[in-house]
Amino acid sequence: MKFSPKELRTFVLLEQIFGIFNYRRIILISQKQQMKPINKYIETSNQCSNIQINNQAINKISFSCGSNRQNRQDCQRKDRIGIVFQNQEILLNPNFATLAYEIEKPDIICKGERKCFSGVQFQITSQFEQTQLQNWALIYHVENEKQKKDFLYEFQKYGNRYGLNLSIPHNLSVRSYNGYDWISCLQQHIIKNGQPQLVISLLGEKNNKSIYKALKQYLIAKEGVSHQNITLNVIQNSRFIMIVPKIMLQIQSKLEIKHG
Repeated sequence: MKFSPKELRTFVLLEQIFGIFNYRRIILISQKQQMKPINKYIETSNQCSNIQINNQAINKISFSCGSNRQNRQDCQRKDRIGIVFQNQEILLNPNFATLAYEIEKPDIICKGERKCFSGVQFQITSQFEQTQLQNWALIYHVENEKQKKDFLYEFQKYGNRYGLNLSIPHNLSVRSYNGYDWISCLQQHIIKNGQPQLVISLLGEKNNKSIYKALKQYLIAKEGVSHQNITLNVIQNSRFIMIVPKIMLQIQSKLEIKHG
């Protein structure tokens, strides 16, 4: 495969290239000379902007990174760098002893709005495309009322930040650990209120596998309703706030598949 990028933007958008330039010092690159990476990074303040690509100065480049750090071997870096830059001219400012730049891995985002401009600049106007979740149900055992309140507080608190416009859920409490009773509770709710967009269940890791299996089988196979289970141990974890974004992303993907 041969690349002939005329602008850095072309390089940034190449999905085949991952974050392989982290802390890499760069020396001269011309149209006929491949990059010679040096396994050393000398930090010098305010010198990251002294690289010019097609006469455009840059500070930092951000693009999606799909490879694990363990897989970024030196030989892979060199080969990929050579493929991309073999036809690209890069000029370095000779007035500085250390010339380097860093490519950063961005946060994962759901859709959103991004505008691209000429050269290397782009603007993210919105990280997430808002999903309206106005009809959803939360089913749990009556003994887990406290965990339900804790989960609901954090879930609604961070909903808008992560792209979910949430309404107040239909709270469905069950008094037994029999999967049939959970299904019966959902059936009565659907008959009365119609199919919800999403059902979230709160279950423990032990003794609840049969309930989880019954919920999946009924909601997805029979009713065609998206289902997300949250384990009680996750809610009780002191780092639950850090896990909320991952839960949001999972729910976003399920709602997109069903309603997209």
